[in-house]
Amino acid sequence: MGLSAYGTNRCLLLAWLPGSIYQRRILMLALWTKLTSRLRREDGASMVEYALLVALIAIIALVAVSVTGDKVSGVFSDIAATLP
Repeated sequence: MGLSAYGTNRCLLLAWLPGSIYQRRILMLALWTKLTSRLRREDGASMVEYALLVALIAIIALVAVSVTGDKVSGVFSDIAATLP
């Protein structure tokens, strides 16, 4: 069911009445539109992608250090033992 032209014009005229339900509906519609437009923006997507990349690099670095850490420690211990 759609509004007739008369119903639409009536809503627009009644929206200017202070405190009317039509004014509140228009305000809620404007807030909803603003909220959904913020959620649909893709500006923040690149920031999330960068954060995921940094987290992945940090995990890889930690795994690499933990795997090779004992071997490197052994090499440095051997070098220190051969020095006078």
